[in-house]
Amino acid sequence: MNARNANIKLQSATILAKELKISSNELFSKMEANRLITRNGKVWELTPKGKAKGGVYKKGVNIDRYIA
Repeated sequence: MNARNANIKLQSATILAKELKISSNELFSKMEANRLITRNGKVWELTPKGKAKGGVYKKGVNIDRYIA
């Protein structure tokens, strides 16, 4: 995260999808189409472009990590 977006509250992609009133699958498809994330086996990973746009990994309670 850089100084430009330091005040932005990070949210999981699932919460973001709910706020946008679209399914998580649709959000992940849009992020993949825009090359922000990529599928690696069973997990989604941030691309360099996704990281440059402010995407980060957060530690989950019931999962190892998630994209925020």
